[in-house]
Amino acid sequence: ATEQATNSGFLSNVQVTTDPSVQQMPSVAVNPLDPNHVVLTYLDYSLVDTGYAGIGVSVSRDGGEHWQTSSVPIPKPFAEGAASPVVKFDDRGQLFVTYSAATFLGDKPAITNPDFFNADLGISERSFGTESHNGVFITSSLDGGVNWSAPAAVSANEYDGENAVNFELSPDLAIDTFPTLPTGEPNPNYGNLYVVWTRLYAAGQFPGEPESTGGGDLMIAVSRDAGQNWEAQFADFDGTNRPVLQLPINFGTEVPSGLSVADQPHIDIGPLGDLYVSGFWGNNFAVLHSTNSAQSFTAADLNSGHGLVFGTDFTATVNADGLPNNRFRTHSVRAIAADPTQSGRAFAVEPLPVFDTFGNQVDP
Repeated sequence: ATEQATNSGFLSNVQVTTDPSVQQMPSVAVNPLDPNHVVLTYLDYSLVDTGYAGIGVSVSRDGGEHWQTSSVPIPKPFAEGAASPVVKFDDRGQLFVTYSAATFLGDKPAITNPDFFNADLGISERSFGTESHNGVFITSSLDGGVNWSAPAAVSANEYDGENAVNFELSPDLAIDTFPTLPTGEPNPNYGNLYVVWTRLYAAGQFPGEPESTGGGDLMIAVSRDAGQNWEAQFADFDGTNRPVLQLPINFGTEVPSGLSVADQPHIDIGPLGDLYVSGFWGNNFAVLHSTNSAQSFTAADLNSGHGLVFGTDFTATVNADGLPNNRFRTHSVRAIAADPTQSGRAFAVEPLPVFDTFGNQVDP
């Protein structure tokens, strides 16, 4: 829903979707050239007949009062189901959507981006992705969300029926919209698109760990031509030259397939073109920083706490009576935003465990 101002000054909800099927996981963007131009993308189960979801789009040109619908194309080998759409405008009004998609050729999970662990099966359903055609893709629209370009693959894998593949999930997108640096000089990275995502490995495939049982990495890729071509950048923290946001611990050994110590990244860009990438690092909320267009990153440090937003003590103590609406479900999101007006400043938000005065955990 979107909220529309009324004559009385209050806000009322406007229904965006009317199809009786399920629409969920929305992402919203506002055109910087026209604040009345609003675009929503979301999972839409009415678009495919596989039991999974396609990606719907709703476009408003009047601040949310009326909506026009379309859908994002998904490449055929991967089109069984999509997940995790993210929509962003650049500063010239061009629209981009990134998402993950998969066609499962072995066991089929309940959703395209499966649960971390299925207690009934005793495994993570995300392990099913290692026997799938899957990838992270991006598409763009020059008319504000009605028509869409053919998707480009940021990273894609096709399963041959024998050799397990990587499973690419949970993408996020940032666009460098600063034509000049604060010094007045041209920004050499202006217009760059950056996509971060989670890569999960099958047993034995974690780089540098032939005995690995699973694990994963935070990945990043950059496009310098409006999303048509992508290249992975190196964050070389341990000399292995892996094209990943690599953290200086081993992630693949004794981690079940489908699970990862590093997971669910988010990204934003400051006015100097520097990148901030947040994500899970075990139970920690880590933020990595790059000043050279993702060629390298400053790593978080568990010992000093550098780069760990809330430190290593991930708790908060409040009086539960102070949370009158504390019976809602929240999800760890690792949300981050760079200050667009001041270099070197970023903001982060996360639901933390909350304990009452007796030490009992209540909702965040």
